[in-house]
Amino acid sequence: MIAKKQLEEFRNGFSQIDSFANFQWGGYSSKPVRVLEATEKWQRYEGVLPSSPEFHKNVTTQRLILKTKLSELLNCTCEEIALTGHTTAGIDMVAWGLDWIPGDVIVLTKHEHPANILPWYSLAKRFGCKVIFLDALQDDQEMIRQLKSLFSANTCKVMAISHVSRNTGYRLPVEQMCQVAREHNVFSLIDGAQSVGNIAVDFNAIGCDAYTFCGHKWLFGPQGTGALFIAKKSMEKIYPIWVGSKSQISYDFYGNVDWKPTMERYEFGTLATSLESGWLEALVMLSEIGYEQIFETIALVTKRLKHTIIQQGLVDVITPMDTALSSGIFVIDLRGEDEVEFSRYAWSNAKVQVSPLPCKSRIRICNHIVNSASDHEKLLQVVESFMTSKKRKSI
Repeated sequence: MIAKKQLEEFRNGFSQIDSFANFQWGGYSSKPVRVLEATEKWQRYEGVLPSSPEFHKNVTTQRLILKTKLSELLNCTCEEIALTGHTTAGIDMVAWGLDWIPGDVIVLTKHEHPANILPWYSLAKRFGCKVIFLDALQDDQEMIRQLKSLFSANTCKVMAISHVSRNTGYRLPVEQMCQVAREHNVFSLIDGAQSVGNIAVDFNAIGCDAYTFCGHKWLFGPQGTGALFIAKKSMEKIYPIWVGSKSQISYDFYGNVDWKPTMERYEFGTLATSLESGWLEALVMLSEIGYEQIFETIALVTKRLKHTIIQQGLVDVITPMDTALSSGIFVIDLRGEDEVEFSRYAWSNAKVQVSPLPCKSRIRICNHIVNSASDHEKLLQVVESFMTSKKRKSI
């Protein structure tokens, strides 16, 4: 666990943090002042003479440091990471880089964000492929059983699944699912938008072909930051379709091109280096605390908060209590009450920010290390006041 004093010092590094209770880290994070200042400082720097050799040298150095920080966090090499703008970019880069033939099957789950559904729908329509959803929601064994059955009965090209469900906070059994995918020669892509910075993530242990994530949620980075990991052994399975100037080692005017052998082939054009500077500062701040302590604190505090909400007896907690099966995200069911109405009520009455889900009566709560005991109390009070008012009206 992170020491109380250290948590307080970290929280005090956010602007106006006591004027609201943010439980929407899985959507957009509040940013530490240090991150905002680093972003602004770099933007001012690049606004002077961005065409200078010195600037280009510093951009290259900064990008390598950022990738090194990410590779240390995620147990991979810098050569396996490309910096992108968001999670969806990685999904599209993988999707359109694979070879497709009519009849190929794309395997998803019903935990997915639209960002991991809509690209596949578009691709399936264009190439005559089929999207099939696994419908086991929080049952590991059933999920694996369905997956094996699906792979055995279909020509499956790719399995694209979330690591942590944005709809329930449940951790999918990605290690086992990727192992099954390997056994059936199916490409595995993991959507890590809700996992990186929320729980411990080890690319090598998972054994996936690719993993995509963003910086603006659990990692406190600016919007417009993200990364795509593709395992070295799997890079040649993805044709470099999303490319541009700087993707190549060389090319000629006869149709010949020699692509960069690493994920740098996907880092082309003019990139948002000021945003990368802000993200790097966020990673430095997190590493100063220690990721192991961060993940332990998120897990234990979130579990306590779930227990307390259950003891109120006013709503149901959908997310598993077991920290090995859950994360900093948990979902409550309002027992038939309107989720959008509750979200508006929470903000207008208590400045508590939560996320209504596209499922009736469901509210997503994202608890991070920044959330204080006061934030938790505000959340509990607004749940109690909303649900009590609804009970009174029904009498």
